[in-house]
Amino acid sequence: MQIDKLTHLFILPWEIDHPGGVNQVVVNLYKEFESHGRYRPLLMISDWSYPNLTNRHEDGFDKVLFRLRSPHDSKHPVSGLLSYVLDMPAQWKTIASFLKRNRVAVINAHYPTLAILSFVALKKLRMFKGKIVLSFHGLDIGNAVNTRYLEKIGWKFLMASADSIVTCSQSLADQVISFSPHCQPEIIHNGIDFDRLNRESDRSFRIDPALADRPFILNIGTFEDKKGQDVLVRAFALIHTAFPEHRLVLIGRSGESEKKIEDLITALGLEDSVVLVKDLPHSRIARYLEAAVMFVLPSRREPFGIVVLEAGVFGLPVIASAVGGVTEILNHGETGCLVPSDDVNALADQILFLLRHPAEAQRMAANLKRHVLSNFGWNTAYERYVDLC
Repeated sequence: MQIDKLTHLFILPWEIDHPGGVNQVVVNLYKEFESHGRYRPLLMISDWSYPNLTNRHEDGFDKVLFRLRSPHDSKHPVSGLLSYVLDMPAQWKTIASFLKRNRVAVINAHYPTLAILSFVALKKLRMFKGKIVLSFHGLDIGNAVNTRYLEKIGWKFLMASADSIVTCSQSLADQVISFSPHCQPEIIHNGIDFDRLNRESDRSFRIDPALADRPFILNIGTFEDKKGQDVLVRAFALIHTAFPEHRLVLIGRSGESEKKIEDLITALGLEDSVVLVKDLPHSRIARYLEAAVMFVLPSRREPFGIVVLEAGVFGLPVIASAVGGVTEILNHGETGCLVPSDDVNALADQILFLLRHPAEAQRMAANLKRHVLSNFGWNTAYERYVDLC
């Protein structure tokens, strides 16, 4: 196939339909690159099942699946490194040929791993002349910080060798700098495309019948400790007697805190008032955002909070923990409400305040919608990425 444009290669360590905020960033950036037409977007999925490069066109994405090897294997560090070294010449040759054949100008790894060292090596050997951009989203830099010995050295070398490092918030940039002081990350906020979100929504989907004609408070996030769903359930228990008709809906990808949340709901006697929706495709989330009366994000840690943007464009009043990148979106009392993380009483008080003062809630919701639509478009993020090319 003749490639007539330079290629912007996105790399993910998992499939594109994997639920979560990282994939939403890549999906939207891919679509922006595609619509502007300056670069050809291409998506590489690191998949151990594909020892040979496998090209596919699926769900509107040009993809290549390939077993990108990392020099570090946490379960088998010695044999893993030996296997990497032995496989290195063949893998590097395959990758170099692929990059040349596809006229790759930029390698943009989202949620980067040490597998990206192979691309760095090719650049050091002048077998790749383009740029390498690492986009960190939160847990990825946390994983790097917690490494030791050779793995830590590998991370520091990878980050020092990148042409650019991107973070989605200042708080995440501070973590990068703390780990690798020489780095000067580019802060590119995540965005939202309301028209695309509406266009790609599954309009045939109907929300849980148990919510029919019931006002409900919504939370969206993976069921994991850092998302703080336990704090929200406890806060909801405190306000439930004052607003017994309200329900709480928790939508999320299955995670380590799932059983803990279920047990807490039972212990608090909220089985009939809290609805859990697990592993819901992103195309169906809009239906819940349209029907909710309020959105709450009680995270203990949050590198950005793209779901706050989604709630904002659907006109929902938002309450969130004052952590990470959330504070770069919300201004307390103007575009939403901020509360200390892990503070059940403060969260309950803010929920009660918005429920008892609907005019104030709607004022902040309207302000947030204007703020998001004016300042957090994916086109802005796209232009910033192009500047790095």
